[in-house]
Parts: sequence; structure tokens; C-alpha cells
Amino acid sequence: QLIRQYSVRDPSHIKTWGKSGHTLPVTSMKFHQSNVFLATASVDGSVRIWDVRGAYITHVFRPYQGVESNGMRGVTSIQWKSTSTKELVIAIGREDGSIAIHDLRDTDDENLVFLHDHGSAVTCMDWKNDEFFISTGRDSVLNLWREEKRGQEEG
Repeated sequence: QLIRQYSVRDPSHIKTWGKSGHTLPVTSMKFHQSNVFLATASVDGSVRIWDVRGAYITHVFRPYQGVESNGMRGVTSIQWKSTSTKELVIAIGREDGSIAIHDLRDTDDENLVFLHDHGSAVTCMDWKNDEFFISTGRDSVLNLWREEKRGQEEG
């Protein structure tokens, strides 16, 4: 798949970024609130983070081998955490009901978070400030996850 850039006011083709790198159709795209990064997600299970200024890929996330799955690993939903333009956290929801939350600044996935409570594909996710993460899926369940800071105990 190619990524092409156009102008809305003048629909003439501006430039082609190149191939997206996805091997199957793209299912979701989201701009980071800084307007610097674009995330693309695919049925092939990968998420690619683009720097739109230079039209190049900065990160690629694939399904993790150690996570149980029913074989369906395509990405059905992505959502940036947008409490700050400096925060670079993205949630990736999959067909198997799993969610992975990545911090782009975490080079060794030390703070990678896996959530798995949906019985089928994750369809929508969002954050409410720094306190709650919400997910819903085709299983007709809405999960409200409370974000705990390291060392914080529930009171």
C-alpha cells in the first residue's frame, strides 16, 4: 500500500511517501495531537508510527509472541493518549480482545502494559485525563481501567 499526500484545497497530488510497509489492508489511522506523528494499523497485526515532517517510519509494533491469542492478531483500534503533546503513548487494540499500551520513548518495553479482558475484537479506546483508560469491544463490554501511578496504592 502506498501513502500519498494531497492538498484539500487543490486536489492535485503533492507527493508519495512510499510504501506503508503493511502487508494487508490498513484498518485505522490516528494523528498524534502534536501533528508530528501518524499511527497506521493493519489487519497484518502491525502498527507503524510515521514522522509526517520527513515521511518516514520511526517505530513498528507487532504482536508479541508471549501473549496468548486465538490466532487473530489484526489491529482493530488505536488511540493516542493525548493529555500532553509531549506524551507519546499509544494503545493498540486487537481482534483477539487484547490491548497493548506502548510508550514510544521506552526503548526496551520496560513499561509495556498488556490488558486482556475482552472476549472479542477491541473496537474503541480512550483516556480520561491521567486517571482512566476506557475500552470496549464486539463482546458488548465496556471496561473502565484505573491508571495507577508506580508506588500508588488504591485507597
